[in-house]
Amino acid sequence: MQRNAATVVALVGAVPDALRPVLGTHTTYVLGDDDPLGEVADAWVRRFDEAGPVGELEVAVTTTIARWRAGTVELPDYYLVTGVDDLAPTRRHWYFGVLHDAAPRRIVPVDPDARRVLAALESLPPGPWWPPVDRLLAGIEQRVPDVAVPPDPPVEDPPAPRLLTPGG
Repeated sequence: MQRNAATVVALVGAVPDALRPVLGTHTTYVLGDDDPLGEVADAWVRRFDEAGPVGELEVAVTTTIARWRAGTVELPDYYLVTGVDDLAPTRRHWYFGVLHDAAPRRIVPVDPDARRVLAALESLPPGPWWPPVDRLLAGIEQRVPDVAVPPDPPVEDPPAPRLLTPGG
């Protein structure tokens, strides 16, 4: 697969309005908010948050791998993840657990301020490239988030108070 000569960066999370005009421009960096693994990420999060339908993750993985094999999708060089503290625990684990484990220097947390995003672009660390997408996603349905938040237990009505009567 032919790779883009520019450094491709997926900006995920809250995208600062000041950066919207430069999304998709072709310079040294191509900064975009289109995550090629977005469908898989969404399905993975829903699976472990117990909100997704059965089979959704498997379909997303199959579709993404097919697109990758056809050459219509490739991973970005980096993911800049904004608003990390605002991400739900399972979504945060997708980026800083699943993807970080595959290519630690390719996942960069950044404050969702335009100046900080641009500063992060200037200091992106080199590191090993991503594994092939089919290997990256192999067994993903078995990859459980570190922070699994169990659903709240059902609220039961408290027992009725016992009235004490004299002599009883």
